[in-house]
Amino acid sequence: MEVEECGGGVVAFHNVVDIDREFLANWIAKRRETEPPQFTDNGDGTYTNLGGYTIDAKQALSQPGRLVQIWDDDPEFAQTLSDALLECVKGYMYVYPAARQAVWARMPAHVVTYTEGQSIGEHTDTSVEVSDVKYWEGEIPKATISSLNVISGSLLLNDDFEGGEMRFRHAAKQPLMKAGSAVLYPSNYIGMHEVRPITKGERYSYLQFVGTGPLTPSEIETYKQWDREGKSVWLPPDILYERTPRRPYG
Repeated sequence: MEVEECGGGVVAFHNVVDIDREFLANWIAKRRETEPPQFTDNGDGTYTNLGGYTIDAKQALSQPGRLVQIWDDDPEFAQTLSDALLECVKGYMYVYPAARQAVWARMPAHVVTYTEGQSIGEHTDTSVEVSDVKYWEGEIPKATISSLNVISGSLLLNDDFEGGEMRFRHAAKQPLMKAGSAVLYPSNYIGMHEVRPITKGERYSYLQFVGTGPLTPSEIETYKQWDREGKSVWLPPDILYERTPRRPYG
């Protein structure tokens, strides 16, 4: 595994995992057959996506798809991807040792799919929708779990497409991603990023967030349920207890 430090908290890891192209295509096709709907029609020309955000019809068409049931049918492949990204988390903590003091859990991963014309504009992975929420009066937004994210990890599963470059606003240089490369970055505003439109083919990436873990009773119960389902939500203690900064990777 090779490490590329890009500045602004962005670190790319290359040659993380080998993925057979034909196997991946079949796996994606099978997952699409069984996934739940990506959006809920609100009946007023707007849609609510899986993250709880409300968007219009044009945005719904341009946004990528998300495969969330990746542990079904082929848990071995899901585990391979999980283990590969965990190695990158270890590497990230050697570059940024203080990150160990800010995280102890992982959100269940999902696969993001982009078809021709799809993209996602600049955003952060800690965004919380507060429009029409009187937070100053104690109201709580509907979807706040993203605020737990500290480190985001994206593992590129294929590179037989055109367009779809991942760009970071605050990085000193942009990572050069190939199939089997991963990029880790701050989930907050420092890691603001975008994926540019796909002009040919399809782009697949494995996405997972590392963060502070559950804090409220409902969040704790959610994480316990994920753990019972075997989704590897807790970071191994040996990662967090390593206090000596060192770099085992080149």
